[in-house]
Amino acid sequence: MHPPAIRPQSRSRFKRMSPAAKYAAVLLSVAMLLIIVQLVLHSMRTEPRDSRMIADRELAVNVVEPGEQIQQVVSVVRRMPVDYFRATRGILALTNKRVVFLGLRPRDMLAPSDAPPSFEQQDFPLDTAVSVKTGRVMAWLTKGIIVDTPNETIRLAVPSAAWPDAQKLASRMTSSRDAALATAKKQEELRKVANDDWKRAVEAWKKPQYYTVRRGDALGSIATMWNTTTEKLQQLNKMPGIGIRVGQTLLVREAM
Repeated sequence: MHPPAIRPQSRSRFKRMSPAAKYAAVLLSVAMLLIIVQLVLHSMRTEPRDSRMIADRELAVNVVEPGEQIQQVVSVVRRMPVDYFRATRGILALTNKRVVFLGLRPRDMLAPSDAPPSFEQQDFPLDTAVSVKTGRVMAWLTKGIIVDTPNETIRLAVPSAAWPDAQKLASRMTSSRDAALATAKKQEELRKVANDDWKRAVEAWKKPQYYTVRRGDALGSIATMWNTTTEKLQQLNKMPGIGIRVGQTLLVREAM
């Protein structure tokens, strides 16, 4: 009985590749390694700074205007794909005048460690056109705050520790917006009623106006009351004289 034939071991796929393919694979591996090292270095250089403390100081010193009062502040995170997915960490502040997003831009890896921070700021007015609510952000991967405006929608992630504050801020904004909408609706109803009353008054004013003579009236006093003259009243009522009697109806103004 013959022993089984021993098959020659096949060469690895890398060894079977052409020199050009090997060169390209090595270059691709080196490039991937450099990207990973770059991201690690970026994380080590940018994450340690206290973004909340810096943002709070910037808000208090350079953003808040005289007479403006800070009512609530929530830590938020915004990630922009165009910025290599580097996080813009900052705050969402509610004041008595507006809602402010103040984000600390990611630091340039080539900049010195003591370079001054740069900020991204967006202001939103406190009106019925702006809504602030909680929801899912970052492809539904985390909880966050969603700011809806007529022109854009801003989605901000919220750290777990700040989530209760985010819920309070969103609830506060929703209640304020609902109250403003109710007030606006009530004002619109009042405006409609006022317009209807004005239209009726104008229509009534355009009609002929009559006056019933009362005790003590004289044709001259009636003329003064209706901003006309005795002669005009005599002409309108075809009166030969100025004599009038109680209960008599006089035309004091023609239809307009």
